[in-house]
Amino acid sequence: MSGTQVATVSDSGRTVTRAEELESTARLLQKKWGPALSLPVGDLAKVVKICEDSGMNPFFHLDVLGDKLYDNADFWREVLAADPRVVSFEQKRIRPGSDEWDEFIAVEEDDVIAAAVLTTIEMDGRLLPIQEVNYVTADDPILGEWSEPHWFDKNQGAEAKALADSMEQDGKAANLFTTKNGFGVKYKVRRPDWMALALKKARSTSARRAARLAIPRTHAQVLLSMDRVASLEEAHQEGGAEATIRSPDDPYGSPAPVERQVRGPSVISERHRSMIFAMANKRGFDSYELKELIAKTLNIEPEDVSTSALDYEQFAEIVEVLDAMPEESVGDYEQGSLLDDTQEAEVVQ
Repeated sequence: MSGTQVATVSDSGRTVTRAEELESTARLLQKKWGPALSLPVGDLAKVVKICEDSGMNPFFHLDVLGDKLYDNADFWREVLAADPRVVSFEQKRIRPGSDEWDEFIAVEEDDVIAAAVLTTIEMDGRLLPIQEVNYVTADDPILGEWSEPHWFDKNQGAEAKALADSMEQDGKAANLFTTKNGFGVKYKVRRPDWMALALKKARSTSARRAARLAIPRTHAQVLLSMDRVASLEEAHQEGGAEATIRSPDDPYGSPAPVERQVRGPSVISERHRSMIFAMANKRGFDSYELKELIAKTLNIEPEDVSTSALDYEQFAEIVEVLDAMPEESVGDYEQGSLLDDTQEAEVVQ
């Protein structure tokens, strides 16, 4: 696809190029996210292209936290709904005293956990269901909000500090600030809807984790996409000219030299390296056979294969091949082994 290829026709009858379409979407995203994300329109257009390549709609499937973009639970729920191998998807709140609580949570003090959710996915051809639990602790920041200020006169600085200190001692974050008339103190209190927020976060995170375990091929592609997005974000922070996606199928990269170039794919994490071995083991491959499979997939010599040096582009290719093969064993690999800490954003959806 070239940068001049027609994508749509406007109401006025003028043809709209794919590049213009991407830029238009990027401007809408910039309005939606506002100051939460600092990427310029040109880089955001590349984010749109990257996300669409992995099946994500950036309007509905991305969230922003701390100037970073993350795939959200809505995307994974849609992936599960569209996959014919998924027989059922169930989420259940688990409470203290239940068998599920004893098995997955094992916390005796009830007030430590605000909410816990068990997600169960049954897959066609898989004997054991995938089960993933997530819980939200009672002190999670999303459950709190700042109280109304307590005001003190200029001569009451000691009293203001004493109130702030007492709140801190009680485990509540406090903010002591000055004004032209004296002092103010705010501290964190529970939001009225704290329970609903806790359940929403537990459901979302549990769903994302379970879905990634259920459909590793999509997970690998999303990891590659989010790695490319992270590369754009890093390049933007370094400053200079607009970034160019370092990808052979990128139709919008400038052929002219640029001041900064987006790095190539990152080397996979140890967790995702373990994911490859786990998938291969479930399909009856020993280490030598896995090396042969990787060599054939990547079109390299077996002696050149190093799983420690694989990048996320190669990872996506290997996982796609393994996922297409039937499993020979029925045991589940360790729950959570497909998760990458950098992808586990604290986002409520």
